[in-house]
Amino acid sequence: METKIRIDTGLLLKFGLAIFGLVCLFWLATNSASAVPDYGNLTDANGNNALFFNDGGMVYINMTDGVTNGTTKASVNVTAKDMIGLDQIAVAVKDDGTGAPWDAPNDGIYWGKFSIRSDGGTSGAFTDDLADVLDMKNAQAFTVSANLDGLTANLTLTGTSDFVFPAVTNVIPVNDTVVKGNVVFKMTVTDLHRNDTRIGVTLPGDIPVYFDTSGTPDIFNKTVNTDTISQGNRTFTFFAVDQAGNNETFDIYIHIDRTIPSVVINQPQASAYVAGNMNLNVTVNDAHVNASSVVYKIDGGQPSRCLTPPVITTRPAWPPRP
Repeated sequence: METKIRIDTGLLLKFGLAIFGLVCLFWLATNSASAVPDYGNLTDANGNNALFFNDGGMVYINMTDGVTNGTTKASVNVTAKDMIGLDQIAVAVKDDGTGAPWDAPNDGIYWGKFSIRSDGGTSGAFTDDLADVLDMKNAQAFTVSANLDGLTANLTLTGTSDFVFPAVTNVIPVNDTVVKGNVVFKMTVTDLHRNDTRIGVTLPGDIPVYFDTSGTPDIFNKTVNTDTISQGNRTFTFFAVDQAGNNETFDIYIHIDRTIPSVVINQPQASAYVAGNMNLNVTVNDAHVNASSVVYKIDGGQPSRCLTPPVITTRPAWPPRP
């Protein structure tokens, strides 16, 4: 008995193509570094994404080709140059654990750093005098270029120099103000790359207080309870830090005084009988008082000032301000 077997060549072709497709996908996933595009960013010393950098500021480079435990290089040369093209440096980035402190071995994440410096306004004046310093003028862009896997196009990151400090004006309160309780601190800050979250005042004891926007352009303020600060001559430091890290400070000296003045009535004496003009003589003892602030009342009436200035003595002076 003869048996015939029919082979469906169309089905075999479809099955073969499916197997070939799976093999290709597996090869791409395991052998192609370009399966995941290169990615990177620039950060400051605190790990925050950054676009602007100050004079002497460190630029940290973080890049990845998406490949871990593969055949990626342990060290890749990265080029940093200003957009004018007058200064260019090579920056070594690591993926082998030697680029401390954040470089983990063979994780596909490359880490490196370099700094930028003002060259006095003439870009290129100090070209390549230091291998890890990019010399630039203010408000000039620079690029960081790298090809991590040799397969995809160069990865390009961009930053900008900012060597100008914020301008701090109209500071309130002014020097030698005497205060207690709640005090409104206020100042005007102008800067091309201002950071509204890093504007404030440092209280005695190095305690920073960050200001709020006032609703008026460039004006920032905050109400501070000075009753938590010990009495005496105290230094308050206003500060404004822009996005590049330029930090402008302004010191003022404030007298905190919560001590109630002491008053002694010298004349008339208690239970004395008087007629006509009365000689009122008082002695006031306080560190911050003047004659115009001394008044008297008769039987709880309206306050009046003495015709003859009262005798005012002061307590021992506090230590002078720095």
